[in-house]
Amino acid sequence: MKLRALVRDRASIERFLRHQLLWTEPLGLAEARPPPYFRGITRLKPTRQAELFE
Repeated sequence: MKLRALVRDRASIERFLRHQLLWTEPLGLAEARPPPYFRGITRLKPTRQAELFE
């Protein structure tokens, strides 16, 4: 195999992929995930939990 061209322009890449019938529209962004749940912190006594978050 030989390298024929290095294409970095989005329009050129799209044109080439459309010609090869390989182009698909880019997927949209997924929804944001909620923050992780830490089981260990929620089991602490209220006084100890307050110490950690001060």
